[in-house]
Amino acid sequence: LSSLVKVGDYVRMTPTATSYTPPSSITGYTGLQSTLNPSELNLWRVIKKNDDGTVDIVSHYASSKSVYFRGKEGYINLVGGLNIISSAYTDGKNVLRTRHIGYSRQIERITDTSKLSQTKRPWTKSTSSTNQWTGCNTKSYLCGTDENLGAGDIGYEIDYQLVYGVYGSMTANKVGTSTATTYWLASRRFYYLSTTNWYFGGRYVSTSGGLDSSYLYNYLSGFRSNSSRSSVRPIVTLKSTIEKIGGNGTNSSPYVLN
Repeated sequence: LSSLVKVGDYVRMTPTATSYTPPSSITGYTGLQSTLNPSELNLWRVIKKNDDGTVDIVSHYASSKSVYFRGKEGYINLVGGLNIISSAYTDGKNVLRTRHIGYSRQIERITDTSKLSQTKRPWTKSTSSTNQWTGCNTKSYLCGTDENLGAGDIGYEIDYQLVYGVYGSMTANKVGTSTATTYWLASRRFYYLSTTNWYFGGRYVSTSGGLDSSYLYNYLSGFRSNSSRSSVRPIVTLKSTIEKIGGNGTNSSPYVLN
């Protein structure tokens, strides 16, 4: 496949599922969650050609429905939860694997939650590219031991560079509209405000294409939970043996998978 397409080409791939509701076990949200329609995201764009002949494509649009994450459980499960949701975006034939945009081998579920419950500040700086935690490897964007404890990560930067390199922007419209929407990144952020105020949040891309984070769980004279919602924008890896049929890789005439 990689010999037939180039980075930036458009591909038509329609997921088979037409209904998927994220469970509270992966989102921490117990209210009424919107039901996603994976098949609505059927226009994709090539962002990377891999050495093994597989190709990574990102959804051109973000989902029409938003997904809520909430509280401590939402923060613990954010990265893995978004990956589970993204697994619904496959055609069962041409897709080798799936992930949510922003995922780059970060901790999917935090298992040591001790620092998420302590009333003394766990760290004194916010998670950012210039403030990486103990054990971070700047080449792989992994954040070692403190990421295991919930300190956040900067793994989203890999997908950010891939997608921005194709679009020149991170903005994405809600599918079926010409309106930009916020969408999640599979990345956590610890935000330090003061010795008595900090929050644990999920990263997202704003309607203007900027990066931000919304708090899911914070401490301010006690712990508080918050709900936050954004659309999803999956990335899928296509098998190497696919042959294109029709189309020429443009927006108006994308390659169609056989």
